Amino acid sequence: MGFRYPIGDFKYGQMVSNFGFDLMNVNYYKLTGVNIFDSTVYANLEQELFGRFAVSAGYGFESFIFPNDRRGTFLSNELNTSIKQRFTSRLYQKVAYRMIFRDYTVRRARLTNGCTGTKLRHDFRNLIEHEFGAYPTDITKLKLVNQVLFNDSNDRYEDFYDYFNYRLVASAVQYFNPRLYMNTGFYYQKKNYDSRTGSDDVVTEKDNQIGVSTSLLYDITRSLSVFVNYSHIRNMSNDPTERYTDNLC
Repeated sequence: MGFRYPIGDFKYGQMVSNFGFDLMNVNYYKLTGVNIFDSTVYANLEQELFGRFAVSAGYGFESFIFPNDRRGTFLSNELNTSIKQRFTSRLYQKVAYRMIFRDYTVRRARLTNGCTGTKLRHDFRNLIEHEFGAYPTDITKLKLVNQVLFNDSNDRYEDFYDYFNYRLVASAVQYFNPRLYMNTGFYYQKKNYDSRTGSDDVVTEKDNQIGVSTSLLYDITRSLSVFVNYSHIRNMSNDPTERYTDNLC
C-alpha cells in the first residue's frame, strides 16, 4: 500500500520549487519479520537555463522501519543535484548525483574480528545516474537509466557491506486514460563486494541479478493510487548460497 502527497509546486520566474512526502507499507502474510513501513519527505529547487537546460538541487529524509525486527531500521539523509537537457519536446537526458547518509538506529557495526562493537552501523553512498527519456506519443514514455553506486559502511568484518553496484533499467509507461496506466520494466544489476567472501571462504562474492516487472495502476486522486504488480527476480552469484529465483505479486 502506498500514499504520495505532493504538497505543491511553487514557481518564481524560471525557478521552481516542490515539496512533498511519500508513505509505503508492505505486510507479508507469513514472514512478518520483513514487514516494512517507509516514509520520505523531500524538497527540490529547479532553475531553467537557456531554454533547454534545467539544474536542480534537493534534500530528502527517509525513515525505513522494520516494525518486527528493529535491527534493519534506519534513517537516511540525502543531498542530490542534477542537470537535465531537453533535445526536443519529446526527447531528453538527465545526469544526477546523490550523496546518501544512512544511520541504523539499533544495529551495531562489527569489528574486524566479527565481534559486535559499541558504535551503531552507518553507511555512506555515492550514486551517479544517467537517464535518457523519450515520448514517442502523448501517452507513451520510454526511459533508460544507467546507475553506478558505491557503498561504504563502518561494519569492518570482511568489509561486509562495502561494494560497487551497477544497475541498468529500461522501462515503458503506457497511459490508457489520464488515470489508468501500465508500467513495465526490465533491469540488470551487477554487485561486486570489496572483500566479502562466499560460502567457501576463498572467492570474493560477486552477484548478478536480473528482474522483470509489470504494474497496472489507477490514480484515485492526485495523492492516492491502487495497483497490481507482478515481478520475477533471478539472482546469480559465485556463492551458491546466494543463488535464488523469486516471484512477487
